[in-house]
Amino acid sequence: MSTLSKVKDRLGLPSDVKIYDDEIGDLIMAAEKDMVASGVPKALAEGMDDERVTLAITSFVKAHYGDDRANTTRYTQMYQNMVFRLCQEEGGS
Repeated sequence: MSTLSKVKDRLGLPSDVKIYDDEIGDLIMAAEKDMVASGVPKALAEGMDDERVTLAITSFVKAHYGDDRANTTRYTQMYQNMVFRLCQEEGGS
């Protein structure tokens, strides 16, 4: 399953709804780049084999997706906490 498919599933979007794919894809790339810039090993940040990375990316997307900002702070904090933990991995800063 692709990163986009996993995130869409966690957002509750059916796989056949494609109208949001560009926005979600951009947010996924932004999350990956932010994780690497924050010190997460690149191989870990850009791989979806680790459930913690999937959770971090999903939290980032949920914090920035759409116009509803009711839970932005909560999801941003979740993302930051996951990035902090991922930075402690082998090869991290």
